Amino acid sequence: MWDREVPRLRSNERASSAEVPSAGKDLPMLPRLRFPAPWAVAGLATVLVVLAGFALWGALTTNRDATDLTRTTATSKAFTDARYAVGQEESLERKYRLQPSPQIAVLHAAAARDVVAALTAARRSADPQERAAAAQILGLQNGYLAAIHRMFRAVDRGQAQSQTIDTTQVDPVFSRIQAASTGAAAAAEVDGQEALARLRHAENLVLVGIPIAFGVGLLMLGFFAHVLVAALRESRSQARENRHMALHDALTGLPNRTLFNDRLEQAIRDAQRARGSLAVIVVDLDRFKEVNDTLGHANGDALLVQIGSRLREALRARDTLARLGGDEFAVLLTATDAAGAGEVAETLLRALEATFALPGASVGAPASFGIACYPKHGADAETLLQHADVAMYLAKDEHVGHAFYSPERDPYSPDRLTLVGELRRAISDDELVLYYQPMLDLRTAEFTGVEALVRWAHPVRGLLSPDVFVPMAEHTGMIGPLTIWVLDRALGQCAAWRHDGRDLSVAVNLAAQSLLDPLLISDITRLLEKHGVPPTCLALEITESSLMSEFGRSTAALEELSAMGIHLSIDDFGTGYSSLSLLKRLPVDEIKIDKSFVMGMDANANDAVIVRSTVDLGRNLGLRVVAEGVDTERLLSRLRTLGCDSAQGFLLSRPIPAGELEDWFGTRVGRRTSRMRA
Repeated sequence: MWDREVPRLRSNERASSAEVPSAGKDLPMLPRLRFPAPWAVAGLATVLVVLAGFALWGALTTNRDATDLTRTTATSKAFTDARYAVGQEESLERKYRLQPSPQIAVLHAAAARDVVAALTAARRSADPQERAAAAQILGLQNGYLAAIHRMFRAVDRGQAQSQTIDTTQVDPVFSRIQAASTGAAAAAEVDGQEALARLRHAENLVLVGIPIAFGVGLLMLGFFAHVLVAALRESRSQARENRHMALHDALTGLPNRTLFNDRLEQAIRDAQRARGSLAVIVVDLDRFKEVNDTLGHANGDALLVQIGSRLREALRARDTLARLGGDEFAVLLTATDAAGAGEVAETLLRALEATFALPGASVGAPASFGIACYPKHGADAETLLQHADVAMYLAKDEHVGHAFYSPERDPYSPDRLTLVGELRRAISDDELVLYYQPMLDLRTAEFTGVEALVRWAHPVRGLLSPDVFVPMAEHTGMIGPLTIWVLDRALGQCAAWRHDGRDLSVAVNLAAQSLLDPLLISDITRLLEKHGVPPTCLALEITESSLMSEFGRSTAALEELSAMGIHLSIDDFGTGYSSLSLLKRLPVDEIKIDKSFVMGMDANANDAVIVRSTVDLGRNLGLRVVAEGVDTERLLSRLRTLGCDSAQGFLLSRPIPAGELEDWFGTRVGRRTSRMRA
């Protein structure tokens, strides 16, 4: 455990000198010796010379040992900094693989520079072995960075081999760097302890000689005592600082990843012996980048400190809260099952509900919590943290506050990685199919359009819903080809309906990555021309979170699409974090109320208020409002009374294939539907 510290002087310890009996007390009777004056002078001179020599020797010895201690302490700190920076590199590499972004790449490059800087400082050591160790780790670091760059390129290109590169090239070199830096830091720490021991030994010798040289060396006593005490205090302070820096986050003072992993491993061993359980919660802030970009990094740091303090206050004394890096925290809950972990997550979510006061601003800090439990979700620290991280991204994607790890929804599980390759084949071999859900115009009682929803007719697993493979496509860079496939088939079906005299618009969901794709506009233009479909017959649905992630670039893309005549809709409205000031600047035509609010209207007064307010908001902004999740006649009637424009849900029709939709129109409608409002 990290609680075992390197031995050091306690606050009440002092190096004691040898006891010297006081003059004339308990001394044996000695014969009086008579020395001639010259001999007395010579003896005195000899004593003075000896005392002066002793003083000079003591000064040189303590100076040498203090210099050695300073050197070894600096070297130990350099290796400790290198080990910490290497850990940061690995954390950012894993985060980039899970959610690649330029910001993470910049942070990873900064961590790499920190490693090089620390090792360069270590190479200035006077010890040849320490210089050789630093040079060795520098060489390994260069190989590690080369492997990382290969993996980053693979991730950026959406190549499945990024996992193989990480396993076969990055992890082995990282393990060697970690082992080498840990060994070098330990060796430097041993050298520091030896230097400290030599310095303490010199202290003892000096303090023993002080009583003998009391008359002559009183002034020297004060000098040596000052130098010695200062050196010891500095060494103890530096040792404590090094230990704290190695195990704690410099900004929040919370345990860092190293200490968290150590405590997690110990907790797992305890749980194994007791056949108990524990839980790991990974916490990631949802809007921290906005705070940094808008209010500056100083305010971002202040927010992190306040969040750490608030989370710590909401936990039990036995729980461990750590900052893993950036805006990511982790919680270790010992002797806790899944139900208890869920309750703690809810408590922490409530703790973050109140706003945080920053200089000149009051901000919220919504967060997503991912939970992994031992032994259900993993038997070792690395697996539990990884699975909690995956669960956190599930919670973030679904806006549910917290989520438990689910192997079926893990995009990096072996089964899901197999699906990645199969999805590529499915797109090229037309294994995907489109289902369509009609939308009813509540003012005219006519069906004006349909929403295209993709399914995967897997040859072995059967019909798979988009929840199974769309998140996987988003994480692996395949969302682009998947979106183009859906647009191509949806516009082809729209053209077929138009040819048969049925003027239906078709709506297609658009992911954040696709919205920011520089080729999106040209691809949509090409597909519209290919199928001869007017832009007004195509609607694109984008979620609030997708719009807010890169607001400037998203707005530019939406303005181009709107200028083409394509209808734009904000999907799942009410579950994201957009503000009204930003919403009114978006070139959108309609908003779709999330089905969770619509379905809860009858049972929850707050949901009813949200739906009514959203309808009023849309009317005031000149936007159409569509309600999803309409499953009962009562809901349909209430929405019509509120002035909602359109509705879709199981009451009207479940998503069905195009062929069945034709039959459905024949029996349900019996007449042509009108075109969506241009």
